Amino acid sequence: MAVDRSTPETFSLRVRARDAAEAEIAVAEAWAAGAAGIIEDEDCRELTIYVAAPAADAVERALRAVLPSLGIAPAERVESVVWSEAWKQVLEPVEISRRLVVAPAFATPAPLPGQQWIRIEPGQAFGTGAHHSTRLALEGIEAAVSREKPRSVLDVGTGSGVLALAALALGAGSAVGFDLDPLAAPAARRAANENGLGDRAAWFTGPIAALGPRRFDLVAANLLRRELLPIAPDIAGRLAPDGSLVLAGLLEGDASGVRAAFDPFGLRQVALRTRTDDDGESWIGLVLRRL
Repeated sequence: MAVDRSTPETFSLRVRARDAAEAEIAVAEAWAAGAAGIIEDEDCRELTIYVAAPAADAVERALRAVLPSLGIAPAERVESVVWSEAWKQVLEPVEISRRLVVAPAFATPAPLPGQQWIRIEPGQAFGTGAHHSTRLALEGIEAAVSREKPRSVLDVGTGSGVLALAALALGAGSAVGFDLDPLAAPAARRAANENGLGDRAAWFTGPIAALGPRRFDLVAANLLRRELLPIAPDIAGRLAPDGSLVLAGLLEGDASGVRAAFDPFGLRQVALRTRTDDDGESWIGLVLRRL
């Protein structure tokens, strides 16, 4: 891993979560507390969190306060990481299908005929295509765009913007993405411009209520259950009458509760996708429509 001896002293925290959902919460809390970089192992439960010395204690305290069951090894001093080089050692292009590849920004595009590449700069804004939940969301979006040719797309909790950008690359007309994380909208805007899609996308930092009454032909949300359910009525209200709602970030046990949350708005499940990680945890992607 590349290092930079000119930067402040850096520590690493090795964290083991009980399940993938807990690991996602740990990632969010670590960023909020001042982490400089995070690498997830393949099973999505082992995290290596890098943090500059002044914030090391704060990150560990934040993790223990929110997730007391986390396994956290003692902090170890490491040479400071040059993230622009370190990411290259752990990220590769992810082929979602023969029509779509999500790749890190440093990758050289090599698309097959008819295949779209979306290039994303790795960083704090979540979404590089490698995680099971992101892949499920992208698979659902690809199917919806192919079937319905949506004129408008809403990406709820946009992160890196990858869901909206994939929809645009596959043929959707325009997209809006938003996130409460102030890092997300600027990152998504840069990615849109770098992928030649900036003129068809808009991004903002704020809540879903800021959209007003506008409705969209396709709505996508890659959110944990605890993030999704409180805004389920708002999400349903932004979906056009004949539109599709693509949901991911959910575990198999979340399915019934999520379906129940959208049932009062006439939304019914029309598709279910499942991906199982190395620890046997099943992630799901749902597509809901008004039938």
